[in-house]
Amino acid sequence: MIWHPIVLSILVCDSFVFFLLLFSMKPLFQVILHWSPEDSSQRQLALEPRFEVATIQNILAFFLFSCSTILIFFAISSVLPATIPGAMCGTGAMEAMGAHGIRALITRFMVLTLFYIFYQLFLIARSTPRGRFQTQIAKILILVFPILLLSIYETIQAFWGINMATPVDCCAAIYDTIRAPSGGSVFNIYTLPAWLTRWGSPFFSVCLILTAVLSKRRQWLLIPISLFWIMASYVLLINHLLPYHYGVLSHSCPWCIFGVEHSFQGFPILFCMLAVTWACIKIVLSRYAANRYSKPTTLIFSIFLFYAFSSWPSVIWYISRGTWIQS
Repeated sequence: MIWHPIVLSILVCDSFVFFLLLFSMKPLFQVILHWSPEDSSQRQLALEPRFEVATIQNILAFFLFSCSTILIFFAISSVLPATIPGAMCGTGAMEAMGAHGIRALITRFMVLTLFYIFYQLFLIARSTPRGRFQTQIAKILILVFPILLLSIYETIQAFWGINMATPVDCCAAIYDTIRAPSGGSVFNIYTLPAWLTRWGSPFFSVCLILTAVLSKRRQWLLIPISLFWIMASYVLLINHLLPYHYGVLSHSCPWCIFGVEHSFQGFPILFCMLAVTWACIKIVLSRYAANRYSKPTTLIFSIFLFYAFSSWPSVIWYISRGTWIQS
């Protein structure tokens, strides 16, 4: 276990989020069981302010959990590699964390997405009379709680499993292992065809924009398409765009871009990827929950910013040298 101040800050933020959700569970269950906006009984009148306090608590929990997620990315990319023997970047830190590290990040994104769905429904409920979505909001927040527990558990296990006495493999050895052909691997992003890795992300981005603009009755398709877009965009980054940020051929580390030596450019890239998915969620919720059309301005702008932040080094490289870094 590394008792670094940033690790303690992450655990403190997660603890506050846990208690904020825990103290809101009772009114949330009461809303699911007894919510009746047409009822003017004493129980309903007392439940409404308690539910209002619970939603404010969860909005604060959303903010704190977002801060702790940013801190954990900063810790992995810029703080822990300097304290873990053999770690050259965030890849070494993740290697020291083992499987708990990637599970902690995945569950964190799941919690953040559920929090965002709650927040969008909360905004819709504010503009909808008669308390139409309060029960749905309560169900989503109750669903957040067990996933949050799993995320906190995986985060603690990830930090606890770091062994300061045993050096991890350096990044070069990890890259050699990843790029080496393995007979048991079915899917390897490093060996996909070039046309798929280069054009998969632009193809799905066009599909997202066309679906949001033209297909107003089937906008639920935005959710699966956005997931494919995230996978294709990650492959595009790893295989083709990150080497231009590093200025090194075939350097495909997903963590160096988050470091100070690259001006923390990974954070806006990651935020844009999340913003694309969340913009799709907002459009779908507006269509099927509030029965109104939400303009895809945020979606288009997020896609544009993602390509701008991720590809500007490749454009400068080609303008200054007249060739690409990769064939």
